[in-house]
Amino acid sequence: MDFGKWMGFIVFLLSVYILWQVRQLLLIIFTAVLIATALNIIVRRLERSGVKRGYAVLITVVTLLVVLAGFFWVIIPPFVEQLIELLELVPEGIAELNFWLAIVEERLDPRVLEFLPDIEQLTQQLQPFLEQLLGGGITIFSNSLAILLNLL
Repeated sequence: MDFGKWMGFIVFLLSVYILWQVRQLLLIIFTAVLIATALNIIVRRLERSGVKRGYAVLITVVTLLVVLAGFFWVIIPPFVEQLIELLELVPEGIAELNFWLAIVEERLDPRVLEFLPDIEQLTQQLQPFLEQLLGGGITIFSNSLAILLNLL
């Protein structure tokens, strides 16, 4: 490869790196363009129906806000109810688990119990897994919420 091809390759890699660093901004801009185009199509259809452009824009924006408010009104209350239910059921599940562990402990040979971890060791081993699992769920929820807010 000659010098010009190497420079082109280096510039290409640098451009890809820069685009990767600003990908969030590019996604927001792309989403804004898509929404603006979709809203403009609706406004033009309303204009063809005889509505003035200012009123058509107002009708379109208000309709969009009503749809988004309806979406949040439908999604958020069940989510909150399920979260409250989860917070109530987790202690019951832990109590049930302790009950079953006690039954298993009674039925197992004492020599086998020496090799099994106790509840503290088990919780220490499960803690990173649960943090990763819950962190992933929170990440999905926060990213979904961030996408909706960025769309606004």
